[in-house]
Amino acid sequence: MPCVILCGGKSSRMGSNKALLPFSHIPLAQYMYKRMQKIFENVFLVAKDSTPFSSFAPHFIQEEGEVYAPLIGIERALESLREQRAFFLSVDTPFIEQKEIDLLFERVREEQIFYAKTPQKSHYLCGIYHYDTLPIIKEMIEKEDFKMSQLISRVKSGFVEFDDESIFSNLNTPQDYQNALKRLEQNG
Repeated sequence: MPCVILCGGKSSRMGSNKALLPFSHIPLAQYMYKRMQKIFENVFLVAKDSTPFSSFAPHFIQEEGEVYAPLIGIERALESLREQRAFFLSVDTPFIEQKEIDLLFERVREEQIFYAKTPQKSHYLCGIYHYDTLPIIKEMIEKEDFKMSQLISRVKSGFVEFDDESIFSNLNTPQDYQNALKRLEQNG
């Protein structure tokens, strides 16, 4: 099963492209790519422009259009890869570990989307997506409905509940980024 790292966000709250922010002395996207290469045989980045990623990501899927929404990247990846299932992860979740990913793989059965959840939040962008969700995704995009929760409500889905929200911490704001850098430094 391939891993797809979603890098096509607008990063409006961050103020700059968060996929390119330095993280452990390399761009965040490269950091995530290297980490996922230890788990998956095939890792792909999805974004609107391949230029910033070409030096380290040989597997790239191009998003098209002016809309910035995870659903666009998921649609392009499923359509391009044509694999039965793919694991999707947002580029701004640098603290996810192999044990959480392994647990998702161990527990998934017949669900079309199987994702991580904590008591605080559903993490739809850390999950396994089946190719047969593609027609529903295309229909939603055509109707300009980009809400991930809407997609989840329309397919057979399931989740693994994790207790620790910090595993899935997103880097959405400059403060989130600074906190993540401190955490990275503390964890070595």
